[in-house]
Amino acid sequence: MFLREWEDGDIESLYQMSSDPIVMEYFPASFVKEPFRTIL
Repeated sequence: MFLREWEDGDIESLYQMSSDPIVMEYFPASFVKEPFRTIL
């Protein structure tokens, strides 16, 4: 689901999901702090 939304380019959903504790476990703090810079 996460990768599917990422592939669809749904940046807003990706940003909202970054606040989820489960997502934070999969990605480093740097990704959560600067999601747009990491993706782009």
